[in-house]
Amino acid sequence: MPKRPQAKPEPEIVSGLHLLDIAYGGETVARLGVGGQGEEDGGGDNEDARRKAQGGSQEIPTELSPQSSVLSPALPPTPTSQVVFVTGGLPGEVVEAQLYRRKKSFLKANVRKVEQAVPERREPPCPYFGLDKWPNCGGCQWQHATYAAQLDYKNRIFRDQLIRLGGFTDREPPLLPPVPAHSEWGYRNSVELQVDEKTGRPSFHRQNSIRLVPVELCLIAHPLITLALEPLAQALIKHLPRRVHQVTIRVGPTSSDEAVSASDIAALSPNSQDAAARLDALERFTAISPLDGALDRPRPRLLFILRMLGQWETALLEPFTAELQAALDKYAELT
Repeated sequence: MPKRPQAKPEPEIVSGLHLLDIAYGGETVARLGVGGQGEEDGGGDNEDARRKAQGGSQEIPTELSPQSSVLSPALPPTPTSQVVFVTGGLPGEVVEAQLYRRKKSFLKANVRKVEQAVPERREPPCPYFGLDKWPNCGGCQWQHATYAAQLDYKNRIFRDQLIRLGGFTDREPPLLPPVPAHSEWGYRNSVELQVDEKTGRPSFHRQNSIRLVPVELCLIAHPLITLALEPLAQALIKHLPRRVHQVTIRVGPTSSDEAVSASDIAALSPNSQDAAARLDALERFTAISPLDGALDRPRPRLLFILRMLGQWETALLEPFTAELQAALDKYAELT
């Protein structure tokens, strides 16, 4: 007799969940009451818990990994509540969340709807970022927060590390204000991409998953990396199908010190329809305008590192290298 397919369990939805603090990896921390409803901050009781937790480790949940530890260990489980790590929210918000993992000392959840947003929330510009995107990339955590808020969160994380691990339990850590980056976009000069076995395209991992997300641009990577993604994909598909597992792209010294915007990088992606914006970005980031050429200004360099699968010979790389070189040679020197 054939077995009946098991019905999928109903999703556990929690409304009115108050997000209280920031956590590592872009998560926020809340407390869930035993009745399944979110709890308020608790005022002085919460501060007492914070001081007790900082004074010793006995009240800090013991099953947390370094990637998901509480930023401020102010929310140990209590007889009436449990710690919840929530993806997709910001401290101070009230959200509707779906629980997806239960552990002895904490829960995991994703935001389904923001019921009350904070001023620090913004619309993320990346087409692959966010729980509402499918598929979504797991490379970034805080694009839904303003850059000023991100600096504050990172500063608070650093302060907490000095208190909990650095021994600053009796005095405030002597921290200077955080120094912002020249640009919040296009700063990463090296990326490691997985190659999708089915499509052959460069990809990142999905959020909390080993599945892959083929990408045409990355807003936090240097613009030349975005420019190289489509030529790289075409060369891999044509000359090295199912031969390459990973590709690392690294950008050497570049010809422009100007701030980079998300729209600059998007203009270089193959799906961009704005020819004028693409030309402007090319001239600024690859030094191919006539004046730069006349002055013989040094061009940036792109380094490609391929991790091959199975048996292979150097001769296999020659047509791949030739096609990639031809596609990118006028923009950068290739290695």
